[in-house]
Amino acid sequence: MKKIPAACAMEWSIELEKGLRSKKSGHSIEAIRQIGHRLLLWSMEPSITMPISEMYGMIPGEDSLFANTILLRLADAFRYGNVEVRRCILQIFLAELQHIEKKGRLYNGILSRKRVPNYLELLKRVKAVFDTGDIEAKSLALRLVGCWGNLAMDSTQIRFLILTSLQSAHGLEVKASLFAAGCFCRLSEDFGCIMLEILICMISSVEVSHDVKLAAIRTLSKLQCSSSTTIKAYQAGKQLLLAFSMDDAKAVMLLSLSKMALVTSQLFPEQIQLLLSYISHQFPVTLKVRALRCLLIMFTGGTCHFHVNKDVISILISLLDDNAVHPEVKCLALQNLQKIFSNKLLHLSTTDIPDLFKLITMVQDVNNSKVNRGPALRLIVRMFSFFKEAVKERHFNFLSSLLCSSDDLGSSLFQPSCEHCTVILFRSVFDLIMDQVNSLLKETTMFSRKELKGVTSVPYNDANEKKELKKLLNLILHFSLEFPSSGLFALSKLKCMVKWLACMLNEASRASEKLPETAIEEKYDFFGASEFNGQQITVVSDVLLCMLRFTNAFLQSLHETSSISSEVLLIVKDVVSCIKQCGHSCSDSHEVFCLSLYSFLMPVGSQKGNEDKPMGIVSVDWPHQETLALEFIKKILQKGNFWAVYRAGKYSCLQGLWFAATFSFRKLLDIVNSDRLYQWIKALMLFVGSESEIKLLLFPRIGMELIHSFQSTCDRGKLYSCTGGETSFCAYEFYNWNNTFRGNLASVCSRICSSEKVFESPDDADSIFIFQRWFLNLRGKVLQTVVEILGVLNSYVLAKDKCRDGMKTNRDNGLDLIEDMHALASDLARVSGQLNSLAKCYDILAASFMDIDAMSFASISKLGLSCSILAFCTSFACNFLCSNALRNMTFSSAGKPESLSNFKIVQDLAQRLWEVDYTMARKLQQLVSVGEETAYGLCSRTRMRCSGSFYNASSSLFQPAIEDILCVEADLNVAEGMEDLIAIFIEDCNVFVALLKMDGDPLLTPKYFFRVRSCIGAELFMFNANAPNADDLSINPGFQLSLNMCIQLKNASGMICTHINKIYCVLVVRESDSLANGIGRRLSPVQSGFQSHNPEEMLWLNEILLLFLKINNKGTDLEHHDLLDGSFSTAFVCFEPNRMGMGFSTCLLDVSRMPKGSYLIKWHSCCVDDRGFYWNLIPFNRGAVFTIKPDAAM
Repeated sequence: MKKIPAACAMEWSIELEKGLRSKKSGHSIEAIRQIGHRLLLWSMEPSITMPISEMYGMIPGEDSLFANTILLRLADAFRYGNVEVRRCILQIFLAELQHIEKKGRLYNGILSRKRVPNYLELLKRVKAVFDTGDIEAKSLALRLVGCWGNLAMDSTQIRFLILTSLQSAHGLEVKASLFAAGCFCRLSEDFGCIMLEILICMISSVEVSHDVKLAAIRTLSKLQCSSSTTIKAYQAGKQLLLAFSMDDAKAVMLLSLSKMALVTSQLFPEQIQLLLSYISHQFPVTLKVRALRCLLIMFTGGTCHFHVNKDVISILISLLDDNAVHPEVKCLALQNLQKIFSNKLLHLSTTDIPDLFKLITMVQDVNNSKVNRGPALRLIVRMFSFFKEAVKERHFNFLSSLLCSSDDLGSSLFQPSCEHCTVILFRSVFDLIMDQVNSLLKETTMFSRKELKGVTSVPYNDANEKKELKKLLNLILHFSLEFPSSGLFALSKLKCMVKWLACMLNEASRASEKLPETAIEEKYDFFGASEFNGQQITVVSDVLLCMLRFTNAFLQSLHETSSISSEVLLIVKDVVSCIKQCGHSCSDSHEVFCLSLYSFLMPVGSQKGNEDKPMGIVSVDWPHQETLALEFIKKILQKGNFWAVYRAGKYSCLQGLWFAATFSFRKLLDIVNSDRLYQWIKALMLFVGSESEIKLLLFPRIGMELIHSFQSTCDRGKLYSCTGGETSFCAYEFYNWNNTFRGNLASVCSRICSSEKVFESPDDADSIFIFQRWFLNLRGKVLQTVVEILGVLNSYVLAKDKCRDGMKTNRDNGLDLIEDMHALASDLARVSGQLNSLAKCYDILAASFMDIDAMSFASISKLGLSCSILAFCTSFACNFLCSNALRNMTFSSAGKPESLSNFKIVQDLAQRLWEVDYTMARKLQQLVSVGEETAYGLCSRTRMRCSGSFYNASSSLFQPAIEDILCVEADLNVAEGMEDLIAIFIEDCNVFVALLKMDGDPLLTPKYFFRVRSCIGAELFMFNANAPNADDLSINPGFQLSLNMCIQLKNASGMICTHINKIYCVLVVRESDSLANGIGRRLSPVQSGFQSHNPEEMLWLNEILLLFLKINNKGTDLEHHDLLDGSFSTAFVCFEPNRMGMGFSTCLLDVSRMPKGSYLIKWHSCCVDDRGFYWNLIPFNRGAVFTIKPDAAM
């Protein structure tokens, strides 16, 4: 358990004393700086409670004692030290002052009055410096007193000292006293009223120096103790502003007035109008710049959505239309407009909507494109996104409003339709962005069609130009995500640019071949010296690769939104062909390889016989993709580029190209030298090899051709000999469900388990492979469940044949058939529960890694949804066993409705489909009472919208199956006779078999699988609150266990810790967890830790934790919930973590009814971040063992 700052106070105090006493030069300064950093951390921690003191073995009040000791030593050093020491000490408390101003009246740090009982001693030492020191010493003492305002605000001596210093003849002392007075004005209203009159006199006086006046104006902004004082100060400052003649004084006053308006909502509109008057009238550029900066501050820190109207927007836009306006003014106007439209709470009426056509025209006419065009384009895209959100919230047609507000189109005789208006706007924006990209490309490449320009002839900054290029490309990506219909137009523009770059690259290569070597060195020196496959990358090829990376990301976004059409694929094929024809080495790059794989996607709606299916649903020509990947890997293997081989194998694994991934990792296994890398590649090899075996079982003919290609360079046409029809035929070959296939699939499961065991080696002491182990464990359990399903369905085929042959004979045979159907239904009901548990395990997996990327999350959500669908489709067996028709038949094995209900399975699927298919979710809702996502008052990412491409590609598979199951269950409710019951069961099984036979999406490995780093988790430490020895977890029989607890995040950065609001934890003790030998103790992390082979226990603990969260947030009474059956004792604990990720709490665990013995306390925790999402925390230890002993043993 980490030490908190309070537990280190004594050690810090001793180190500070040693540093201050040291005679070595600089040691005292270093000791002061070190303690300053420590005090800042300490000040952010809450006050120490008695349980925390007991956990760290501290005496009550020890932390306060040593905190005061440290402050007194710093005060003594300030009193007796030199100027450098005093300045260093002042810097410490200036940093703490920022924390004080941020917290305001809620401040409870080390300088709060209740934590510094001897503050008068501190003030005496500082006052002694003021009384005996020179002007600089007085100035430093006054500023330190200002930092200690919480301690000194009631001291009449200090107040008198500050007020008298304002009359000093030395400007340095006066400005220091103004600083101290400003700090006091934030805390004391009576002192603020006195200072207001003094400041007005100082600012108005002609005898006061100009720099002192500026300091007084800045102090005016600190009169924020109460609203009345702030309003008086604002009105006085506004009157003084009119009398100023110096522009710098006006600029400072504008900033002070803006700061006061930020803290008082009554002043906000008035200040906005004041700033706009300085912006719109003829004032110097410096004042306009200051007014715009103040406006940006107010929009950033204030409630701008209440005060923004058409006047504000029109004035800012008018600055862009004026060619005489200074470029800096235009930039600030653009920043203000971007800040306005990035506010999601902004509400504009239809009359306040600006004219986008006019704004686009202005951007086209901008002269200085380097300064203004980029921000202006980002503003237009931001405005489009804002208006799109406004359509969703307020349900009005913003394009019609834009059309009416446009002077160009609104006044014309011919009014275009909204669709036409949309096309005009989209294309105008894209043309602007593409023109800017085109301009940047020419500057970046420094290349023209006719001649090369040397680097000395044009001022050029490669890094800045590429940075701006990436911003523009991200702008295109953002715009296309907001408006997917614009994807084709954008991609066609990108195609032209990529082809243009490829042609330039081809011309440059030919030109360099004709020039002498010396000329090449002179003219092509700017190409750079980075190596790529033995050749120098030119600026052109570097930019081309950047464009290709963006194109891949762009296509991925289109794929996610199901916006890939046949026209898009034609463009992709054209781009790939053009790049390969240029003959440059970049044609063999990883980016071109990834782009080539997209060319083998097939929109289903465009295929023959699938005209009724919607466009955007995509199938994959995976045999051609496998062939392409194998050829690419062979080519880079010949060049010896093993890192590129690994990247290709990784990408193949992400795309489900298992044969290519197996080939690449198998080759790497032979050349890896490091033991750690060998372990990693070996585990990957076992995993992808198992998946390729499954593919081989499903498609033996194609699989064998691909395996043969591993050994020799074969003709590409041979691998293309398998048509789509043959692929489908091969996919049906395994559905004989014979013992051979099931045996082969069981062998695959064992190999996946082997890959998991490789990750469980002792080298994984840092738990960097937890995700991989967990993912592989769930994958193996899914395959084992599939083996069980195939066994059940094999029995179903035999029962179906028996039914067809013997049902017509007599009633006894019918009862035998019913018994067989009952046995099959019982097996399917058990399998249904397993699949539902696996779906929830995938949910926990996705929600247990806070740094997981969105694509990996969507991929895991897909697996969870697939398991949930299969669980629902097999849950018909539960309804069959609970049906009235079956219960009316007289045999003892009829099911009990309460134990075989599929309520939770249906509820789980309905919640998953609520965001992606509302219609289907409503149909399922008819079966159970389920609402929208209610994660017990929290929002779980496991219920967030899944990838659109997955859902659209899979909906055609599972939607009909769910519909058929719903229809069959409706028939089951009215079934009466034996014949009806048997027919319905057979029909149900046929629906499920049809679903299994459909060729769905292959398993896609999450990208997070290849993130090899220590994952974020938690450790829990428990101490006995009622024992002299806190580590002794022993109690008498019949007593409750009182615990002091500390939870500590592991491998979490400071940034992540600051975003976590609360941590919740549940403790569970069962009699079945009794240990044969053991005393009350904590288990060390070495002997315990995360166990991927037992996800069912984590699922059970997670359900208990979520149940307690529901009780805690909604106040519902779930005492009689079936999960809390009384067979175990539980306790629910809430922690508020600090910046170190540590939280402290206490709890009372009721174990009074348990017999004597030693028991393991199991625990599970989750955290809630500042967005309201909850995340499971992986346990890095197994809690503690407590002992119940007889009285004599205590």
